Amino acid sequence: ITINNYSNLAGGIRFSSFHKESYMDYSIEPRFNINLGLNNIHSIHGGYMNTNHYSHLLLTSGSIMLKELWIPADSSTPASTVEQFTGGYTAGYDGFQVNAGFFYKNMYNLATYKEGYSTFEGDDDWKSKIETKGIGKSKGLELQLTKTKGKITGFIAYTISKTTREFPNINFGKEYLFDYDRTHSLSIYAHYRISKKIDINLSWIYQTGIPYTPAIGKIYSPSTEADNVVYTERLLYAERNSSRMKDYHRLDFGLNYNITTKGNRSAIWSFSVYNLYNR
Repeated sequence: ITINNYSNLAGGIRFSSFHKESYMDYSIEPRFNINLGLNNIHSIHGGYMNTNHYSHLLLTSGSIMLKELWIPADSSTPASTVEQFTGGYTAGYDGFQVNAGFFYKNMYNLATYKEGYSTFEGDDDWKSKIETKGIGKSKGLELQLTKTKGKITGFIAYTISKTTREFPNINFGKEYLFDYDRTHSLSIYAHYRISKKIDINLSWIYQTGIPYTPAIGKIYSPSTEADNVVYTERLLYAERNSSRMKDYHRLDFGLNYNITTKGNRSAIWSFSVYNLYNR
């Protein structure tokens, strides 16, 4: 729907269905976006979306060789539901563009491994290892400044966000940080054209370290084997994802050399160094 020369509204309803053997599920998913242009430079926008996901992603926490497993929805693990709200502001003038936006997402009927499990291997009753009825929240603010004109172009982008999970029988039922939560994320990219043939680019990325569950102690658990008492070492863990790894950052450098071949075709030699200062 066109409101005026700078503003419009778009909306719709999506109907989805999922069938798996005797299990069937249906859902109606509304969504809309509105863009209000104050003039040809400034505009504000907002949106809402409701979706359903008929498969669940299970992650093996703490594994270097991270295993990802998808399981289909059924009566014991119903489809997850997501509702997302977004809003923002955009302005552009004389080669510069500013974007500011926020997002807020609620997630319901999430699934994950139960405490102490990280795989389905060796057990036919794999459904007994799944924790259901999870709730998730994700919220954040995104800012970006982009320069599109001149010898030097590029952008600076920053995001502050928080993503959590909550399950009845995990972490004593208390909310905890999601495995991929990163509080701060900063990206800086610059492109400089030295001449018609040579241009260079630099990219620097910084991110808060991801959460993990630290071991805070150990105990020796006794067991009897052939009339002998054997002690097995077991680790004691703090609350779920209560510590963070070191912050992540790196610098990448690239150089492009533009040439014209004997067949009068354009070609580019590209040279790049990833993680320049060996972080």
